[in-house]
Amino acid sequence: MRNTPKISAPRLVAFSAPAFITSILHGPINGILPGIYAKDFGLSLGVIGTILMISRLFDAATDPLIGYLSDHTRSRFGRRKPWMFLGSCLLLFGAYKLFVPPENVGVVYFTVWFMLFYLFMTMMDIPYSAWQVELSRDYHQRTRIITYRQIFMIVGSIAFGAIPLLPFLPTSEFTPQVMKYVAWIIIIILPPLTILPLWLVAEPKDISTKESTSLKELYSSVIHNKPFVHLATCFLLNGLAGGLFGSIGFLFFDTYLLIGGSYTYIMISTSVIILVAMPFWLNMMKRFNKHKVWAVGSFIGALFFPAIFFIEPGPNAFILMLVIYTGAMAFYASGMVGPMSMLGDVIDYDTLKSGISRSAQYYSFWQLVMKTNAAIGGGVGFLILGLFKYDATAKVHTATEIIGIKLTAGAIPMILFLIVAILAWFFPIDRHRQAIIKKRIESLSERASILNK
Repeated sequence: MRNTPKISAPRLVAFSAPAFITSILHGPINGILPGIYAKDFGLSLGVIGTILMISRLFDAATDPLIGYLSDHTRSRFGRRKPWMFLGSCLLLFGAYKLFVPPENVGVVYFTVWFMLFYLFMTMMDIPYSAWQVELSRDYHQRTRIITYRQIFMIVGSIAFGAIPLLPFLPTSEFTPQVMKYVAWIIIIILPPLTILPLWLVAEPKDISTKESTSLKELYSSVIHNKPFVHLATCFLLNGLAGGLFGSIGFLFFDTYLLIGGSYTYIMISTSVIILVAMPFWLNMMKRFNKHKVWAVGSFIGALFFPAIFFIEPGPNAFILMLVIYTGAMAFYASGMVGPMSMLGDVIDYDTLKSGISRSAQYYSFWQLVMKTNAAIGGGVGFLILGLFKYDATAKVHTATEIIGIKLTAGAIPMILFLIVAILAWFFPIDRHRQAIIKKRIESLSERASILNK
């Protein structure tokens, strides 16, 4: 088997740069922005929960279409770069409209711009992520590439969390004024960071040995790809758990624990601990099979969540939540590297079986799974709070309301993460099987190149 050349660090930095700004874009979407629309603009939690579900399901439905179009794009610039450029341009406009709404904002405005924001993000993210898994087919290098991108995402999360701490802002809380500054930061730095990979990183050659299939044939291939179904099930449950506690986290801190001003410090601390933990998990995945490492991290991380039930509102809650969140996230970091690298292995498996390279389409189905469960998790989180009659404007809450928010933030995510750990442990493609797949793909690609000459 040939040795795969190592991708240089400067090239990986250039490729990963857009992840910094997309992380800032994602930062407020899941919980902070809906919380602001509820608290500062008067939209009800039930309405917001419904809008989140509709918007994210719409977003999930557009992913396969964008993936299909990207895989079928033929241009002098490649299959991925034109879509990244167009998506980034539209994101500038969409982010400003969503992050800086008018004072009389209503349900229609929130729904329309939430849906458009997700569409523009998809146009950029699907091709970008497909390009990511195409840079290398080596078992370990693929994990290294994804780790670089995840590190830039974590640094972006830290930067987003630090924005309310700017000295000229009157409060350390996330407010409409803070979101206006976030919008302008995006407008200023998104273009140069997107240009870096478009200019400095070449797209790998399309290795397809057959003509692309129709969407119907692709659906059939995905459904019958057992490793993909296994991995997607793990990530569906993982995203559902993350969507639950992530979507209502801001409300949990601000309206129940009454330490909303400390949420920024929690965000920064958890981002830093993830950043520190990721090299450790990368090293573990070099030594052991990726799926086993992910399973162990998910299992241990889940054990921190029951402590949420014992926390009471007040200043003392900050230290306890800091310990819980940073502890859980240190182990959750294993799931930020392993699954995406494993997806690349699954795509290679499909390429070997079908003879067609369709990374964007597979990644779009991955996004479909991820966004569907995020939609369900995020929307259901708010709907559960609505069922328990949780009042985001109240300073004191009933026992029923407290049970509702603690179930959503702690108990249900814990159970889901434990199930993920069990399923991940039994993922079928290990490093030995992936090496065989890689060798056979290279052989078929070389044979096709000779026949096409």
